[in-house]
Amino acid sequence: MGLRFRRSVNLGGGLRLNFSKSGVGASAGTRGMRIGIGPRGLRTSVGIPGTGVYYEKRTKLSSSSTKNQSSTNPYIANILNRETKDKGEIKLSFFKSLTTPPAERDFIEGINFLLKEEREDSIHALREALKKDPSMADAAFIIALISKDDNERLKSINLIFENLKEFGKYFDKYNVTIGGRLKVTEELIINVMNDITGLTLLAAEIYQDAGRINEAIKILKKSDLIDDRLVKLSLGELYYENGEYENCIDTLQGIDNVDELGTVALLYLAFSFRELDLYDSAVETLRRALRRKKDRSEELLLTCRFELAETFTAMGEKRKAKVEYEKVAAVDSKFRDALQKARKI
Repeated sequence: MGLRFRRSVNLGGGLRLNFSKSGVGASAGTRGMRIGIGPRGLRTSVGIPGTGVYYEKRTKLSSSSTKNQSSTNPYIANILNRETKDKGEIKLSFFKSLTTPPAERDFIEGINFLLKEEREDSIHALREALKKDPSMADAAFIIALISKDDNERLKSINLIFENLKEFGKYFDKYNVTIGGRLKVTEELIINVMNDITGLTLLAAEIYQDAGRINEAIKILKKSDLIDDRLVKLSLGELYYENGEYENCIDTLQGIDNVDELGTVALLYLAFSFRELDLYDSAVETLRRALRRKKDRSEELLLTCRFELAETFTAMGEKRKAKVEYEKVAAVDSKFRDALQKARKI
């Protein structure tokens, strides 16, 4: 049996270094976001809080990228100055710095502060860049990603969409990849990067946080990513939160139950059916969710079974509800008061 070793050191402010046999990685988080980069490459993952569901796709970096990544940097996944070939900070030659516009120099300074884990200094430099060049969408993206000020994040996203043609200009020029783990909804956590996919999902999350759910829905609906299962799940949850239960059903019914994401989609389908008093449909949907147990977390399956019991309770089917509550309690007696509910019936 192989041994695994992992140790994390909390640096404060959401910053964390992760040590393992394969090397050192780094992660950081704020407002539901967490970035992960390590010796084996980028980690692209989805997690569902409260269910224990977590699945991850690793993208192996090329040997040149691996050599040039900043392993202790919690924000920048991979940064390589094409001109100097230096790893870490972006460095301009003396003559190059003389011809680089002031706003662009501020942008570079913001990136370099981020590499040194100096968030506030980074945000300050990026703000200065935007004062000098309000069209610098890349600076606005970083601010939207790491700022703790909701109004500033919303303003930054709006600025990006006003200058969408400029998005990615400086990221490409300086080969900067930056991303964060984004809490799109209470149920859905995803990794976003500084591409159009990341921008779309980040924008939807920021609009949702601002209570502008209709605009968040509009962003996802207009996106070229609308056929992506992850985007559909996020959109379906927004419809549910907005009380648009039929739209939630229409959006989520096309997601196959082939993994945990599909199971969560069925869970939201059942919630929507229940809100429309279509209890038999809710029951059938939850039973479908429970038929697939392989590679599903125990907590996710318990949630589905508990909601099945709740649906039977709403239908007045007390005997069936008691059976399901007892099945939940048999696995975890403290799970959402299942034991007490079973005893009361």
